[in-house]
This record gives sequence, C-alpha cells and structure tokens, in this order.
Amino acid sequence: MNILVSVIIDNYNYEGYISKAIESVLNQSYKNIEIIVVDDGSSDKSIDIIKSYQEKFPEKIKTCFKENGGQASAFNAGVKLSTGKLICFLDSDDEFENEKVSQVVNAYNDGYEYIFNNHTMISENKAIIPYETVKYPYNGHNLFLVYYISKYVGDITSTISISKKLADKIFPIKDENGWRIQADDVIVFTASILSQSFFINDKLTKYRIHGENGYYNKVIPSHKKFDRLKRIGAIKRDAVNQMGLDKAFFQNTFNLVQEFKTHSFYDYELLKLYTRVLFLEMNIPFLKKIITYYDTIKFYLKHRRV
Repeated sequence: MNILVSVIIDNYNYEGYISKAIESVLNQSYKNIEIIVVDDGSSDKSIDIIKSYQEKFPEKIKTCFKENGGQASAFNAGVKLSTGKLICFLDSDDEFENEKVSQVVNAYNDGYEYIFNNHTMISENKAIIPYETVKYPYNGHNLFLVYYISKYVGDITSTISISKKLADKIFPIKDENGWRIQADDVIVFTASILSQSFFINDKLTKYRIHGENGYYNKVIPSHKKFDRLKRIGAIKRDAVNQMGLDKAFFQNTFNLVQEFKTHSFYDYELLKLYTRVLFLEMNIPFLKKIITYYDTIKFYLKHRRV
C-alpha cells in the first residue's frame, strides 16, 4: 500500500543541523512523503535554510513559521498541516536512516498504528556513540504497565510514528506551555494506552548528542521531575477516559493475564514488570495474586524466549 506519509520536523535555532534532517527525509527509499517543517521562532539562520529547501522542493515540503511556543506547540502546528495516513516525528538535530519510512509503512500495513524503532547515538561530527540500551523492545498491549507504573513504552521523539487516526485522538496537545520540552511524552503515554505498540529493533534513527539537547544529560530539578509526573498522570487519565474504562477493569486479573499474552515474545524482564504490577500495585486479595501468578508463570515457561 503506497500511502502518503507526513514527516513533521520541529526546529528551533538548529541552523547547523536542520539541513541534515531535511536531507535524511528527502533521501528515503520510500518516496510518497510530505515534509512539514515547523520553525518555532528561531533567531538564527534556520528560517533562511528552511525557505531555501521549500523553494527547491515546493511539491514536497510544507513550512510553518511561528512564534516560539515550545515542542508541543510545534507538534500541534505540524499535525494540523499533515495530510498523510501515517505521521513520523523528527527533531531537527536528528536524522533518519534511508529505510526508516519504508519499514514504518510496512508495520502500518500490518495493522499497527503506534510504531517506534531503535536508534543510534551520534556526536556532533556524526561519530557513533556506543549505546545498546533499548527502552522497551516488546510489541503488544501495555495498558496495565502504563496505568500502574507509568512504563515508558517508546523511545526518543525521532523514533516515533503514529497513524493519522491515532493522532486525531492525541492532538492538539492542550497544555502547550507545560510541554515546551519532552512533548513526546504526550504521544508515547497516550498512544500506548489507546493502541498496541510495535517496536522495530533496527536502528533507523540517528540521535545526535550535543551541548544544546533540550533534555539529554541535563540535571533536572526535583520539582520539575514531579511536575512532569503530574502532567503524565493527567495524560493517562484522559487516555483511559477516552477508552471508557473504569477502575474495575484494572482490578481484574484475567485482563492482566490476557494483556501479558498479547506480546510478541516473553522474557524475564517482561515477566518482572507484570509481577510488579500484580503484587505491588493491584489492590486485590493475596490468594488471587498467587493464583494469577501461577497462571502467568505457566504461560511464560511455555512461551519464553531462551
């Protein structure tokens, strides 16, 4: 299925990187792409660079030049302009590998609406930085993990893709000022409640580490971390309400076990996450916890990855 894909590039004062980001999308093996570049009030030469690309590729590139409002504001503007059935997000200091969009489209054609991929970390001069940690490598439903322990079922902004249908349930982000940075949290937590996730283990994104990263390697004060947790709580409540689920659903151990079974593979790390939810988070009789754990272990031992 040769669907149209919208790639939203959010930019703020990244004149040194924006060309590489745009070029990485233009060079995709999959060609049915519209590029939407949202400049969030840059004061450097970014605007001139973006305009030069739009003039060169007017049929391919849409632009939005707006006052500075932060990442959520830029995402809102980009999604509003998008017309593709699938949306990929790309921070302007990162890059896509040539097969990124093609692989994401394949996953979408298989029925998945929330897709994220592995990534490579690179330095300012594009040297690879050793990094082997995958935040969450499991495909499947994750309601219980997100609801109870706020498990981050995703990766960095430039690895995330969602269907336009799912985007219409997430956007516009209401609290733009609260999500001036880390607005990908809104996408990840809402999408992982409303839809099953699909993880592509190939490193299809280059995540650039430099002195101006908005969040990476920064010391975040405790009060800001707590504010983020409160905002995540609000996101989760909104998403659960969209689904029409009540607390009784999350107290039902049968539902927990059935969700566990939706994953594409099972290892000890995944088992630990569900065991933590069962024994430390769910408010149910202890005997019921033991019976549920026994049923889960039986399934795990039969299907685990060894």
